[in-house]
Amino acid sequence: MGKFTGYAYCRNYIDLIDFNEISIELGLDDTTLTDPGHCTMEGANIVTHYLADYIEDNYSYILENRTFDTVDESNALYSDYLNLYSEFLNIKEQLLDDYEGTN
Repeated sequence: MGKFTGYAYCRNYIDLIDFNEISIELGLDDTTLTDPGHCTMEGANIVTHYLADYIEDNYSYILENRTFDTVDESNALYSDYLNLYSEFLNIKEQLLDDYEGTN
C-alpha cells in the first residue's frame, strides 16, 4: 500500500486531524512553528491541549466503558499486549530471515 493509498484508506476509516487545515484556528504561526512540520515548545503546548480536548470530547466513551477496573488490571492488559507484540516481532524476524535465506 503506497503512501497516498494508505492515506486515502485512513481518511475513509480513521478520524485524522490535519493540523495544516486548522493551524490558523489554533494560532499556529511563525512564532509557534520552527518549520511547517515542527512546533516550538509553545506550539507543542497548543497542539497537546487541542489533542487532549479532542480525545476527551470524542473518545471519553472508551474510559466510561472500559472493561478493566483497576490500574493493576490495565497494566496487566498492557503487559499482555507487549508480550504479544514481542512474539509478533520474533515471528516477523524469523520470516524475514527465512525469506532472505531463499534468495
